[in-house]
Amino acid sequence: MTRQKDAGWAWVCVVGTFYIHFIVFGLMQSFGVIYVELLGQFESSRGETAWIGSLLSGLVLLLGPVGVVVLDLLGTRVTAILGAVLACVGCSVSFLADSLIFLYFSFGVLQAYHSLGLGFNLMFITATVIVNQYFVKRRSLANALGSLGGGVGTMALPPLLQVMMSEYTWRGALLITGGLVLNCAVFGTLFKPFYSKQELSDLKTESRKSVLGSFAYSIPFNHLPDLANGLEIPEDTSSWLISAIGISSMVGRLVFGRISDIPCVNRVAFFASANLEREVERPSG
Repeated sequence: MTRQKDAGWAWVCVVGTFYIHFIVFGLMQSFGVIYVELLGQFESSRGETAWIGSLLSGLVLLLGPVGVVVLDLLGTRVTAILGAVLACVGCSVSFLADSLIFLYFSFGVLQAYHSLGLGFNLMFITATVIVNQYFVKRRSLANALGSLGGGVGTMALPPLLQVMMSEYTWRGALLITGGLVLNCAVFGTLFKPFYSKQELSDLKTESRKSVLGSFAYSIPFNHLPDLANGLEIPEDTSSWLISAIGISSMVGRLVFGRISDIPCVNRVAFFASANLEREVERPSG
C-alpha cells in the first residue's frame, strides 16, 4: 500500500489519538474530584493528598525523553498498548489502597513512570508522534482534533467520576476507570507506523523537547473542587467547574488549530503569543 500523508489512514490515527487524550488528560485534570474524597478518607493534609495527582501529571511531563527511547525500541502500536495495560493496572490496583503511600505508587507512579515501560506517558508520547508522522499540510488541525479529546475528557469525566463515587465510592470509581483506561489499548492498535525503523533512526521527533513550562498546568484542576467546597458549593456542582474549562479548551483547540494551518501564520510566533498572553493575564499576587 502506498503511504500517503494527510489522508486515508492518517485520520484513523487521529481517532485513536482523540480517545487517548480523552483518557490521559481527562483523568489527570479530573483528579481534583477524587482529591476531595481522599481528603476525608485518609484525614491527611491537603499537601500530602495533592502529591498523588502531582506525581501523575509531573512524571508524565518530566520523563518524556525516556518515553521516546521506549517508543524507538518497541514502535508505536506496542508502546501504546503497553502503556494502556500498565496504566490500567495502576488505576485498578488503587482500588486496594489503604494509605496515601499506596496511592503515590499505584495512581501516581504506575500510571506515569515509564522508564520501566509504565504508564500514561507511553500513550501520550505515541499519540503525539503518530499524528506528526502522518500529517504535514494539515498537521495543526490534526493535532487539534486529536487533542480535542483532552477537552472532551475534561468536560465529561469530572461529573462522571462524581456520579460513580456517589454510587460505588472512590474505590469502585477507580476500578471502573481502569476499564476505561484499558480501552486505550484497542485504539493503540490503530497506530500503524508510517516510517520504517531505518527511516525513524534518521528523524528527530518533536517529542524530545522539554514541556517544563507545563508543570503548573494541573494545579487549578487539582484544587478547584476543594476550593469550591470551601465556598460551600455542592460537590455535584463543583465538578462542573472543571467541565467548563474543558468546554472552552475544546473550542480553543479547534479554532486555533485551524488558524495555525493557514500558510501565512507563523506557528512558533502564534504559540509564543498565546503563552505571553497567559502570563500577562496571571494575577500578580
